[in-house]
Formats: sequence, structure tokens, C-alpha cells
Amino acid sequence: MFGVQLLLHAQVACPRDAAQTLDCGKQFFAAQQLKPAEASTRQYLVLHPDSADGMYLLGRILQEKNEAAESLSWFTKAAAIRQPSGDDLRVVAMDYVLLNSYSDAARWLSRSVQMDPANAEAWYALGRSKMMLGDMHGARAPLERSLALRPKESKVANNLGVVAEAENHPEEAVAFYKDAIEWQLTLPHPSEQPYLNLGTLLTTQQQAAEALPLLAEAVKLAPDDPKCNEELARAEEQQGDFSHAIDHLSHAVALQPKSAHLHFELGQLYRHAGQPEKAKQELTLSSQLYGSHSSDAEP
Repeated sequence: MFGVQLLLHAQVACPRDAAQTLDCGKQFFAAQQLKPAEASTRQYLVLHPDSADGMYLLGRILQEKNEAAESLSWFTKAAAIRQPSGDDLRVVAMDYVLLNSYSDAARWLSRSVQMDPANAEAWYALGRSKMMLGDMHGARAPLERSLALRPKESKVANNLGVVAEAENHPEEAVAFYKDAIEWQLTLPHPSEQPYLNLGTLLTTQQQAAEALPLLAEAVKLAPDDPKCNEELARAEEQQGDFSHAIDHLSHAVALQPKSAHLHFELGQLYRHAGQPEKAKQELTLSSQLYGSHSSDAEP
């Protein structure tokens, strides 16, 4: 409803000669109406080719459209005219995330938080970039800073749980995952991730009875996520519920039919369930897939 109201406001507010002002592009962008936002901003830049404001806005719009390379080119042009803000650098870093260049993303995010230390989203993104680089210890401080600036942010707590788990602090991880679950209860679209992460950790600790309702909720929120179905099957198998475990693991295999490890797990599950023929079929297929992966990796 809010987005619709913004769109209506943008349509009403746009002057007849929309190219004379950036307001139209800004209002479409605020409403996440990216196509008209881009069109309005490009029209403005035709008449005002040296406008840093227009260039920065177009860079942000293109980043939202996942057009990272062109977005970066507009940020570069804008920066030659006017120094970027800390939040501009955060968006630049998100372009590098789209390009899977996490070291570049972390570099720009470090500059972003230096310029704008109160930007909770930039601190969060810095923590996530460090996690993607495998620097779990280095991710902790940025994530903690983000949570201090914006308390009860579920996604930050969830990632702190992942960090704590990687640092071999399972009790702390459990606490963070539980916070993440609690803090997202009022969200219109809660994430399956904290349910999945907590349920997986509990299954690893041989606490499948506690893990089952969490993993069932993860599957409910993301029914076509292979990982959610896989982990629920593991907890069900640990409880001796082979029938449901086979159902969920078979669904995971159907979602990722070329996953050698999923076929292997399903084969082992069939074996434990006393179905040797089906076990043999899955294990043979797993072996073939592992062999094809090895062949693909050869020069």
C-alpha cells in the first residue's frame, strides 16, 4: 500500500516538463519504480549533462537494477565533479558485491563507514563482505556496530550467529539465532535463514527434537530451498522418521538434480531405511556426478 501511495504521489508530482527537475526521478526511485526512475533521470541528464546529482541518482537506480558495471561508470563520472558521500560509497560497494569482488566491496565500505560512522547498513554490508572473504573474526566488529546503531535488526543477529558458530562459540550462536527469530516475528516477510541456521546447529548437536519445528518453519517459509529440505531430512532421519526424511531429501534432489552430495545423502538414507535397490541407484548416480565434476575441472 505504501509503495502504491508513493507511486501515485510520483505520478501526480511529476511536472509536465519533467526533464527540468530531478524530483520526478527521485520520487519514482523512492517508490522502487525503477524503469520510470531511470527514464526520468536520463532525460534530465540530457539537458544537464554536468549534474553530479543526476549522475549519482542514476548510479543508484542502476545498482538497484543489478546493472553494476554501468552504475559504477556513472558514480565515477559523478565523483569527478563532486566528492561522494559515505552512503554513495556504500552503493558503490554494493556494485562490487554484484560483481563478486568482495575485497573491493570491503575497501569501499571501510571508507564509507569512516565518512559516515552512523550508517548501520554500511557497517552491516562491511561485515557481510568480510564474511564472504572468509574473515569471520574481522566481520564481528562491523556487525556488532551495526546492531548497536540499529537494535533488534534480525538479519544482523543472524549473521552474528554465523560468526559465533564459525568461531566455535555455539552457545552464543544459539542466542543470536533466537534473537534473530524473535526480532523478525512482526515482519511481513520473515526470513527462513535464522530458523535454518539454528535448526542445523541443533541437529549437529544431536538435538533433533528441538531442531524439527525450526527446520519445518524454514521449509514453510522457503519450500523450494534445497538446503532447508536437506536439513529437515537430516533431523527427521536422526529421529528415525525415514518416510518424511526421504520425502524432503527427494525434494531437495529434485531441486538440484546435478548435486552429487545430495544424491549420496539420499542413497545413504535409503540404505538406512532398508531400501537397498534405491540406495544403489542413488549412490551410483552420485558417483557418476562426482566423476563428471572431476572431468569438468580438467583442463
